Amino acid sequence: MKIKMNFTMEVRTRAIPKGRPRFRRVGSSSCVYTPKRTRDYEQMIAEEYKSQIGAIFPGPLKVSIDIGSRMPKSIRKREATLRNGLEAVSRIGDVDNLAKSILDALNGVAYQDDSMITELSVKKHCSISDYIVINFQGDYDV
Repeated sequence: MKIKMNFTMEVRTRAIPKGRPRFRRVGSSSCVYTPKRTRDYEQMIAEEYKSQIGAIFPGPLKVSIDIGSRMPKSIRKREATLRNGLEAVSRIGDVDNLAKSILDALNGVAYQDDSMITELSVKKHCSISDYIVINFQGDYDV
């Protein structure tokens, strides 16, 4: 018998792409670290997951991510309403880096390792406000 697990979480925040690793010299060796902005963002996503869902998926899963980015203030409200969801947005970063920051944040929180993700879908578009909607689906034997 199979059980379908389907969870959706929504975070009302601006999506931040994964920052490049930074290097710092410490004496004769170097140290690699993640930028603070990326670390803070990933921690916030993980905390939201724990408060909204909290379950750890036991096996393979499908993940879909929908990223809405607020339109520039230079666009009038009426025009923004007409464009809502219809226009692609390029100013918030590459889709792969946006997904990477979200998936890395949930690694060890929503699933044991991101290698458990068998299917990934990511969309980004203009919207009236910033948001991220993440849907998780898995079929598991009981």
